[in-house]
Amino acid sequence: MIKTLQGITINLSNNQEMVLHVSEEPDIRFMSQRRKTLIDTLKVIYLEHSKFKNENLPIYGIKATSLAAFEKTQNDCKKGIETKEPEEHHRLEEEDLVKMNLDEAICELSEHSDEKSDNSSSGIEIKEESKQTVNFIDINEMG
Repeated sequence: MIKTLQGITINLSNNQEMVLHVSEEPDIRFMSQRRKTLIDTLKVIYLEHSKFKNENLPIYGIKATSLAAFEKTQNDCKKGIETKEPEEHHRLEEEDLVKMNLDEAICELSEHSDEKSDNSSSGIEIKEESKQTVNFIDINEMG
């Protein structure tokens, strides 16, 4: 199931309700008193099974009386609806295990290239518009 998991939506008005968004199948909406523990466990497993070992499980936060509007049902699947995940601006980036900041990584790479002699070429061209940064956290340090 972890390979088909696309994201999780949590109800910010209710500390138990959540929706597991699944590809090509109906979503799973349920309540759990251990929601935080379950989500933290799924995030680590998702990260371990991601293609490049650096993909976060998208976690979305919605304030609502119910998350039913964000649950893809069997009927939705029959209609060809692929997802009912919230829009990207609802993404809870503080839930990410891997923090992306490509600007810093590119600057570090650029500084490293500058340390090489002026006669050698690194073969790397950094375009201003593509600068962003990558900071990783060690999931083994998580308690």
